[in-house]
Amino acid sequence: MPSSAVKGIQFLMLFPCSCPTKSWRDLAEPLSLLSPSGDITGAVLQNLAELLQMPFGCGEQNVAKFVPNILVLHYLEKIKQVTPEIRQQALEHMQSGYQCQLLYKHDNGSYSAFGKHEDEDNTWLTAFVARAFGQARAYIYIDEQHVKDAVDWLGQNQLPSGCFQSVGKLFNNHLKGGVDDELSLTAYITASFLELHLDEKMSQ
Repeated sequence: MPSSAVKGIQFLMLFPCSCPTKSWRDLAEPLSLLSPSGDITGAVLQNLAELLQMPFGCGEQNVAKFVPNILVLHYLEKIKQVTPEIRQQALEHMQSGYQCQLLYKHDNGSYSAFGKHEDEDNTWLTAFVARAFGQARAYIYIDEQHVKDAVDWLGQNQLPSGCFQSVGKLFNNHLKGGVDDELSLTAYITASFLELHLDEKMSQ
């Protein structure tokens, strides 16, 4: 058994273990597999590049593929593992996704799955897009007016209670974490406003 591991070197080790014979009647020598990692996300790193996808589809599909490019690039930068190729790919995807997302913007500042081709706005999607644009502006040019328009529209759907009214229907419930109530929506929008560093005038 190795007494130490060299950074950057991977190794696989099989070792025998004691198991109740009644539970392992068909195994002459039961084995267990141990996969240690100094980083709990270490096993995921090898496949992170697969999350970098070119955004496409309807308004929901586009932003759902847009956001992972931001998060992957941010994470790899933090752990100093980003390569020029991954950075370039992520930035290209973000720029394309940003332009495509604007196709689903309504004149009132909101967003929906099919944009102006449908009459109904969508609160969840608009909040998701505003937050995504806020995160992406650290890497690509984002016109702040688009963020402000979305925030202003969301503010118009705030109820006297302080909660935000849910308007429209999402086809992909994963965008809202599988929940569909005013409290969850309000928490998400409030977190988005805080993350966007909005001043009081914009958030009202």
